[in-house]
Amino acid sequence: MVGQGGSAFPKKGSCGFTLLELLVSLTILAIVASLIFGSLKVGIGAWEKGERDIDATQRLRAVAELIKAQMASAYLEKRVKLTDGVEFYVRGDKGTLEFCSVVPILPKSEGRPVYVKYRVERDEDMGEERLFLREWDLTFFGPKELQEEEEGDLTEDTLLIGSAKEISFEYLSPSEADDEQVWVEQWGEEKKFSIPLAIRLCIRLERDEAPLCIVARLPMP
Repeated sequence: MVGQGGSAFPKKGSCGFTLLELLVSLTILAIVASLIFGSLKVGIGAWEKGERDIDATQRLRAVAELIKAQMASAYLEKRVKLTDGVEFYVRGDKGTLEFCSVVPILPKSEGRPVYVKYRVERDEDMGEERLFLREWDLTFFGPKELQEEEEGDLTEDTLLIGSAKEISFEYLSPSEADDEQVWVEQWGEEKKFSIPLAIRLCIRLERDEAPLCIVARLPMP
């Protein structure tokens, strides 16, 4: 029973939440949780991207050091001549480099001297460049291998760098003036009786980034 002057309904200001207040509280809680989880997702994504960038940079530097060691190990002789009259010498331009080396990179050569050819391939659709390597074992180099090299057979090329904005070779040449040296973009057949003082490989992964450049000095014979 309701006492004298009593009421069956709670008085205004009594403890408890109305349904509207509960809905507002839950909405605010959901917004705060979404902001927190969104921030966590962005942070995790940035961390994963940073890890991928670090891995890519470390791999690039490792590959670059292998290439540098191979370039620095080019035969001291200006030309290499086989018994069948085939000659090899250092030659190249911005997108290719060929020479004989005593330091093979690919395991199939089993440590024997090799004839090396680097090739830059550009994907115009993607706006990217890739670097390939091909090695011929000089111990077994014959007419078949020579034909493959001359015809540009690409089936045995090994991909070293899969994606970069720019990859280029340069060659350090003594100029006509004394004590001066200049970097040139081509070392052709007209220079087959000479060897560049050094070879530089520059790799730019992104347009707005500084390129990674390695310089291999070639000892003079």
